[in-house]
Amino acid sequence: DRVDNIVSGYDFFDRYEKTDQALDHRSHAHGTACAGLIAAVGNNDIGVTGVTWHCKVMPLRTGGWRADGTQVWTTQADRATAFRWTADKGADVLNNSWTWGASPSPVFHSAIVDVTREGGIGRAGKGCVVLFCAGNDSGPLPYPNRYPEVIAIGAADHNDHRAWYSNHGPELDLVAPSSWHKTDQEWVSTKGSGALWT
Repeated sequence: DRVDNIVSGYDFFDRYEKTDQALDHRSHAHGTACAGLIAAVGNNDIGVTGVTWHCKVMPLRTGGWRADGTQVWTTQADRATAFRWTADKGADVLNNSWTWGASPSPVFHSAIVDVTREGGIGRAGKGCVVLFCAGNDSGPLPYPNRYPEVIAIGAADHNDHRAWYSNHGPELDLVAPSSWHKTDQEWVSTKGSGALWT
């Protein structure tokens, strides 16, 4: 349902992560689910329909999980390179479902500035739109959400209230549906009503 809308991306993580420890590839499904919500082809009697099913998705990977449950990331410099690479390859919107915490990173922030500023490398000089999830710690917004160039997106539940787990703060720009906020029993009895299918 997404195959016609995928363009070549790059796996910065596998290039970086050179260990003998196996990776848990089941944990990589989050980006696939997001791609479906965004760009699953519509009106084709297959699966679901993305909110903008004519757009293209350029997959990029900068982190992952090892089979033992530890999370590993590329360096901030590698992530900065990934952002510049993506903008240079023609991406207009950079959608990110990761954060890192309370400390700023000048190296990574410089890449955000490079791809968002007018006259920079994003969208033929118009600047890319950069979106980041707020994170799921029910606390203050982490970086990179605090940078003014970033659109920080929190989670709302099925009643249009902030989801209990979503981070929050003055830098939060908008919230979007994410959680049906029901028990496992309600999930079964309602057949997933209120959830985002992808």
